[in-house]
Amino acid sequence: MRLYLVRHGAAVSEEADPARPLSSQGKEQAEKIARFLRPLGISVRSISHSEKLRAAQTAGVLAGSITSGEGARERSGLSPMDPVEPLAAELGRETGDLMIVGHLPFLGRLASLLVVGNPERKIVTFREAATVCLERTPTAGGLTGQVWRIAWTVTPETLP
Repeated sequence: MRLYLVRHGAAVSEEADPARPLSSQGKEQAEKIARFLRPLGISVRSISHSEKLRAAQTAGVLAGSITSGEGARERSGLSPMDPVEPLAAELGRETGDLMIVGHLPFLGRLASLLVVGNPERKIVTFREAATVCLERTPTAGGLTGQVWRIAWTVTPETLP
């Protein structure tokens, strides 16, 4: 199973617009990531995003570049300060690839919990529109359980 964690692109300030939509820079960041993902032929069961507009807009841009059986959909429990443990437990039972578009510190805490078992131990930096691909594999020797690892990460700044 692969899990694609994506931080939303840059948003306008709360003073400019309390809904905090993507800024022109944020739209460009999301489009860069979408252009990177398109040739990879990624197929996910769903693209889940938080209730916040900037995450929904980022997910919408990405949905045009990957195959998603259920499309982009809003999901509760993905806000910046939400606990990560309920989603981590759910992911342990999941079999299909998924994409989650969200925020800090939630995404960083989720990645840390899955990979090293501690949501407080920072293992990856999520810049604006950064995408981190995690892979889950069974543990060695046929033992029950699973191991998550970081397969790759990309940011708009690293792309042409």
